[in-house]
Amino acid sequence: MKLFIALTIHPYRRQTFPYLKTYFSKSGTSREAFNSDAIFVTTMDAAALVVLPMSWNFYLKNNQSKLIEEVIKKAHSLGKKVISFTTGDYGVEIPDYNNVIVLRASGNESKLPNSHWGLPAFIEDPLLKIYGTATPSIQPYSQKPTIGFCGMANTSVLYAFEELGRIVRRNLKYYLGFSKNLPQALIPTTYRRAQILQGFRKNDAMNDYFIFRKKYQAGAKTDSEKKETTLAFYNNIKHTQYLLCFRGAGNFSVRLYETLAMGRIPIFVNTDCILPLSDKVDWKKHMVWVEYKDRHKIVEKVLEFHQQFDENTFKNLQEQNRLLWEEKLTLEGFFNNLLIDEL
Repeated sequence: MKLFIALTIHPYRRQTFPYLKTYFSKSGTSREAFNSDAIFVTTMDAAALVVLPMSWNFYLKNNQSKLIEEVIKKAHSLGKKVISFTTGDYGVEIPDYNNVIVLRASGNESKLPNSHWGLPAFIEDPLLKIYGTATPSIQPYSQKPTIGFCGMANTSVLYAFEELGRIVRRNLKYYLGFSKNLPQALIPTTYRRAQILQGFRKNDAMNDYFIFRKKYQAGAKTDSEKKETTLAFYNNIKHTQYLLCFRGAGNFSVRLYETLAMGRIPIFVNTDCILPLSDKVDWKKHMVWVEYKDRHKIVEKVLEFHQQFDENTFKNLQEQNRLLWEEKLTLEGFFNNLLIDEL
């Protein structure tokens, strides 16, 4: 795959096109990359694909819309596709160009054009980082499923209204022209998580292992505190079978990828999310899939899903979920699938 980098790579790693991070350091100098067929060319007409090296958030914030429009127009005249991405919890408004692909983790799938594709939340391998092994432990099958969760969840109705108030204020900033962050659905996510978890806890047909946090990472500030809360988070996944994966401030779940990387089974509440490689991955085979409107039936859906397994098939699903993350949802796996097969 011959790639042409259309503009300057700036030293803002969070805003740099993820694939380029493996090839270029913070200073823009070349670095050793993973095994890939990518070749970087110096002219657009020699490329199979044109890459916008920074996020749409970066270009819009720095008033560079005209600059990227020139790149897109030139690529169109040469019959080339442009690949780009948007970052952050909310995403920004992007015109629908017929030769531009936008990768994104957030957004409402039903409201997005077909040129917007799902992007995983790329995480460091937790098995290697935390436990020093690339082989997941296997949770044995049991009659009662064990549900895990470690994170922000709050049962206070007052807190739910506070959440909604924050969303309304953010949305108003967008509609009044003071923010480029796209508006979000009025879902009090921390409260909804707590509601769902309480439903699991009240059911005698399942076991629970929940750690409720009032702040992100339990408010950890020092390195030792962050290390402790991270270990508690992944131990919660390790010692359970199923993990609740419900959107945060943005319409996506990082926990989904953390759960798969640990070889566990997500309970995914779909709030019109855009998932990566949806034409290659039969997502519903890897998780308990619950539409947001059906969240009140989530306990029944988990039990129905769990009852289809025996010891061997339950073990196989955990192994397949880890393999899915390794082969398609890591940075290397995702882009090798995307660039080689899709484009």
